[in-house]
Amino acid sequence: FADELLHRQRGDGGWAAARWTDALATTADVTRALAGYAAHGQLPRERAPRLAAALLSARTFVRTRPTYEEPFLLGAWLSAWVAAGGTLRHPSVDRILKRLVDRQQPDGRWPSTPARHLIRPDQDGDGRPRHLYVDDDDVVVTAVVIRGLSDVLRASPRRE
Repeated sequence: FADELLHRQRGDGGWAAARWTDALATTADVTRALAGYAAHGQLPRERAPRLAAALLSARTFVRTRPTYEEPFLLGAWLSAWVAAGGTLRHPSVDRILKRLVDRQQPDGRWPSTPARHLIRPDQDGDGRPRHLYVDDDDVVVTAVVIRGLSDVLRASPRRE
């Protein structure tokens, strides 16, 4: 399976999937999977150079992505950056952490943007599109942010 993921990496270093509008989300998931695969010794030694090159290319992809305001993409950026071996000293890491602090709600969640809905085709025949909200309670967004923050925390040097 790792070979298939490596094969599907785009020329710009990212990965894309039809269900995500931004390749950053898919790249975060794939880099985390490949890094975990390698960390647990699941990748044959002869494929290690290919994996290292793929992660380096993914790091370049992530570094060149704009850092959006959307917490979902900010969390995905952190996960992809850490999994691809990016340094926590990169200026975008601090900038993203500050944005996430600013965007966190009093109840602890991170809000999604109004673009969190999918438009279904008109099913009532009245000419108006219907909207299906997929994350009204911001569960998915908050989970992706927490995952990104956890990845940063795990990559941080331990303080005794």
